[in-house]
Amino acid sequence: MSARWVKVPLLFVLLGIPVVLYLFLQEFGKNEFDLPVYYHEGISDPVSGCETNLVPHTIKQFVGELPCQLWDCSVVGEKLVVFSFIKSGCSTDHLGEIARVCNYFEDQTMLHTITVPMDAGVSEEVLNLNTKFYGLTREVWSWWQYQSNVIDLVQCGFNLSLDCATSAQVVLLDKQFQIRGYYLASDLQEMDRLLTEIKILLSKEDV
Repeated sequence: MSARWVKVPLLFVLLGIPVVLYLFLQEFGKNEFDLPVYYHEGISDPVSGCETNLVPHTIKQFVGELPCQLWDCSVVGEKLVVFSFIKSGCSTDHLGEIARVCNYFEDQTMLHTITVPMDAGVSEEVLNLNTKFYGLTREVWSWWQYQSNVIDLVQCGFNLSLDCATSAQVVLLDKQFQIRGYYLASDLQEMDRLLTEIKILLSKEDV
């Protein structure tokens, strides 16, 4: 076979690759930046102590008027919120990653971080020391006082258990009180994914 007959098919292949790639992206790349809404069909397998819920699930009922008599819930529903958790006797190393999120978005007013104590043994001094250490303020990183409503919020709202595994979890909430992501604070790749997904939601008008 002459070199000419080898070059002609090769040229068609090379010219066809961009076309095929374009068509592929048109067909499968439309939802590239869409983030899932967790439990949009309800929670069919809730943690122990919570009821099965087969309607779209949000945490709005768990941060209503009564719980917010003690909690500063004003930012929930107004901004994107990164929720983290802390439990006495469990590691607090993840607070450094929460601070990293705060510093990364230090100029972003539509994001707030909230740390939720899961038991009465959590010292407020620990959180105060961390905010001072990382040069942060309560305007960007706040925490709620422990109260019994926390049990419902963590278990039935976020569908998480009240243990040390949950204290290492981070949850991203949008302005519709919908859960948009779960992340492991001890995993740098997971936290990098959180940063990326926050940017995606912030770029949308309906966050």
